[in-house]
Parts: sequence; C-alpha cells; structure tokens
Amino acid sequence: GADDLGPTGPCRGAISKTCHTVRAGDGRLAHCLRAWKRSAQARGESVRLTIPLPCAKDMADFYRSVASAKAEASYAAKNGTHKERMFFVEPVRGMRQACAEDSKQFCPAKVGPLLRDCLRAHKAKLSAGCAQKVLAMQVHQAEDLALDTGLARACAADLQRLPACSQPTAPGGHTWCLKQHEKELSDQCRAKLFHREQLDSEDIRLNIDVFKACQAEVKGVCASTPPGEARLLHCLWRKSMDSSNVEEFSERCKRRVVGLTVRNLQDYRLDFGVRAHCARDIEASCRSEREHVDGLTLKELFGASNASRSLALDGQSGLVLACLKKNLDTLGSPACRDAMQRVVAVQAVHPKADAVHRRSCAADVERFCADVPQERVHG
Repeated sequence: GADDLGPTGPCRGAISKTCHTVRAGDGRLAHCLRAWKRSAQARGESVRLTIPLPCAKDMADFYRSVASAKAEASYAAKNGTHKERMFFVEPVRGMRQACAEDSKQFCPAKVGPLLRDCLRAHKAKLSAGCAQKVLAMQVHQAEDLALDTGLARACAADLQRLPACSQPTAPGGHTWCLKQHEKELSDQCRAKLFHREQLDSEDIRLNIDVFKACQAEVKGVCASTPPGEARLLHCLWRKSMDSSNVEEFSERCKRRVVGLTVRNLQDYRLDFGVRAHCARDIEASCRSEREHVDGLTLKELFGASNASRSLALDGQSGLVLACLKKNLDTLGSPACRDAMQRVVAVQAVHPKADAVHRRSCAADVERFCADVPQERVHG
C-alpha cells in the first residue's frame, strides 16, 4: 500500500528473510529493512544479496514518496485532521512517540514536512529521545536529498540543469554535487543549501563525503570523541595537524577535513561553535557587522559564476568573525572565547579560512606567492 513497501513487490525476498514477523503498514516493513541494512553495513557485511538493487530502489522510492508534501495532503484529504498522527508515515521508526510532547511544545499545529523542518530547527531544545530521532532523520536526508523536501523542491530545476548533478549517485552525492556548483545555483536553491550547511555543521555524520572518507580516523585517533557539537570535526582537524599522527591519516581524509574546516570559517553562521555560543557577544560587540553580513546576498558574500574575481573574494563574509577576533579578550562568554580561540588557531594554519585577511592580501599573494602552497603563504 501507499503507507508501506509492497510485500509482494521487489522487496518480497528481503522481507521474507529479515522482516517476516513485521506487520505491514505505517512504513513498518520499510523501517525494518532499513534498520537491518544499517546494522549489516555497520558489521562490514555486504547487503546486496539480501537487498538487491530493485529492492533498494523500491525502498528509496517509498521514502521519497512519503516525504513529499503531496503524500501528507493526500492523507489529510482522506482522513481529515491528523495532528495525532503527526506524519503520514514516520520518517524514522519511533519518531512519532519520541517527539509527541516536543511537537506540542515547539511545533503546535504542524504536520508532515513542516513538522520535520520545525523539529530540526529546534533540535537543541528537544528532549534527548526526540533529538536522537531527528538526528537519524537528518542522516537519511544527508544520504538522499529528496527526503529533505524543502531543499529538494528549491533545487529541482538546478539538478535538472546541471547534468553532473542529475544522475543517481552514491549516498549524499546530489548534495555534494550542488555544493561543488554553488556559484551556478539559483538563488532559492543556494539559500536552502546554505541553511542546510548551517544545520549540518553540528555533526560530521551529516556530511556524508567527509564522514565516509574519515571512518578509519574516527574509529582510530578520535575514537574517544563523542559526536555532536562539531566535536568530531575539531578532533580530526587537530589530529591531522599533529605530525605524530601522520601515519594515522589518509590523504583523502585530511583533505576533506581541511576543506570543510576552511569552508565553515567563511561565515560565522557556518561554524557551529560560534553560532551556538557567540550570539550575545555578537550583539554586544559586533552587531553592525552582523547586520551588514546578514543583509548581503549569498552572491555578494561568496560570488557567482558570472561575477568578477573581486566580488567573490571581497572578504565581507568574514567580517563578524574578524570582529569577534578583535574583541577576543573582552568576550563575555567563556564558550564563545573557546570557539574563537579555535578559529584563530585554524586561521593561523590555513590562510583561506580568514576571508577578510585573504581579501586584503589577495593582490600581494597573487604577485609574490602564486606558486607557494597555501599552508606556506604566511610562513
């Protein structure tokens, strides 16, 4: 039926092997197969024999169909109000129960995609059980852009227009491709993608490309670091800069970690620590810079494919971080000071992470240091 995988469809063999005791309906068969798949992958087992490609496609199509606003509207039309159900089908097994009270408190009267987005926006305030389900939902959205209804809708035309991004890809591939073509995107797609970057900066598991490249390092040199609050990314960066860990890091992981770390310092909104801990200090010491940056378009901040070189490198995106750095000794929040000390440490190693300084030195770097590796530009 519309609310679960068809027990006689492409997944019938997988269902009979792994989920034969599960009653069909409300996505239970789909959730069962997805849970089995993740468990098998975590054990390093191949899932292709149990879940062949036609079944995997059927699962993906099912989750995409029930994530859509159209599915929610259709359910509501047939059944009237469904506040008590919250979702046509749960995005994650157990989410309806885990988030029942949080939904009433933070997202009253919202259902379906609007409720998903609302809970995601309030994740820091949610109960532990609900926040865990929201994170699981975010991981699925990171793997399949179509499950993030707002982003998928905003970027539908862009995906069709960019041949490299329109084909089915590995988990997270569509989102990764859009990021690579950031300056070519429509304004609405770019805005949604920028918002998604802010949400994803909390947990490296939401950046599929980086997390996949660094799985060995996460299990190795950062095994004692709990995920969340950007802790894993910070650990990976610190360890990758330590020469004693050179044999513990693949070049691929280090490159991805440095790239994401530098990217997150292009704008104060992309750095989780600054965004989470520096709001009061920004209002107290850097309000005019914040208002200026918030008032600029993403094209003005980061450039566009048809823009001049100067527009793309004008450094305005880094004004708030530069202001906080200037006021480092007088910041009121210890957590904000810690976040900014980390920013200073990163910028000391990676010149590209300091947008304002990069712009002020752009002409000199191009003239005198064009052939020098980035990490040695300031050395």
